Amino acid sequence: TYNTLGRATSEDDGECVECESATFAGAVTCPEATEDNSREKEILDGLYIATAGDQWSKVVNWTEANICSYEGIVCSDDGAVTEINVTSFGLKGEIPADIWELPSLRKVDFSSNVVDLSFEGIEKATKLKELIMSDADLTNVTGIEKAPPSLVRLEIQRNSFKEKEIPVELFSLVTLKSLLIGFNGFSGKSPPL
Repeated sequence: TYNTLGRATSEDDGECVECESATFAGAVTCPEATEDNSREKEILDGLYIATAGDQWSKVVNWTEANICSYEGIVCSDDGAVTEINVTSFGLKGEIPADIWELPSLRKVDFSSNVVDLSFEGIEKATKLKELIMSDADLTNVTGIEKAPPSLVRLEIQRNSFKEKEIPVELFSLVTLKSLLIGFNGFSGKSPPL
C-alpha cells in the first residue's frame, strides 16, 4: 500500500491505497499509479500481443501484473522501464515501433526470436545505450542512422538482411563503441573512417 503522507491518517485522503509495486508499507508513491507508467504498460502489452505472446516460452506475469514484474523487464527505482530482455522467449512477427517511446529505455535485447524491427522513431529513445538483435529475423536497418548519440553497443549478427552490402546507415552511428554484424553474408568495402 501507499499514501502520499507515508502513513494512514484520519484526515481527508489519509487512507492507504493498494499498490502492487510498493516495496514496503508506508511508501509515499506508487510507480504503477503514474500516467507515464500506464503508457509503458500499453506499449509492453502491445509488444506481447503483436509478437504472439500467448505462445511465448517464457511469459511470467505478462499483461496481468505490474510491468516491473513482467519476466524480462527491468525497471528503475521509480518504476520506469529501463530494459527489455526477451532473448529466446519465442517472439514471432514485427516488434511495434512504439517501444522507442519508452522514456527511460537503456537496453533492448530481442535475440534468438523470429522477429523484425522497425527503427522508425528510434530517436525518441534518448537514453538507449544497447540494442541487441542477433539470431533474429531483422531484414534491414533503415532508420537506424537516427539513433540517439547515447547508443554505444549494436549487435545484429546472424539475421535475414535482404541487401548483401554493409548497410551504409551503420556508418552514421559515430558514437558506437561496439558493433557486431558478422554472419550476415555482407560483402563489399566499408567507407573510410
